Amino acid sequence: MLNIRKKNKLTTPVRKITNTGTKKNIGRFFSWKMRDGIWYESLLERDYMYLLEIDPDVLSYCSQPLKITYRLENPPQSQTWSRLQIFRRV
Repeated sequence: MLNIRKKNKLTTPVRKITNTGTKKNIGRFFSWKMRDGIWYESLLERDYMYLLEIDPDVLSYCSQPLKITYRLENPPQSQTWSRLQIFRRV
């Protein structure tokens, strides 16, 4: 099973969350489940983390875990996931 509670390559954000040039609601949410502070970029993301904290089927989660690069046309495009959740198998 994938354990993202431990510090590893997956739990380290692939992109730094900044507020440069924009007026984002950036903050750090302390997670009892993850025993660490997790960054968010919007109030919707923060509210979602509250739901992840109280959901007993969510085992762990992290912020900005993966960056996927793909090519549909030139130049290559990339997408960074906002969140990764690991759920209990039901």
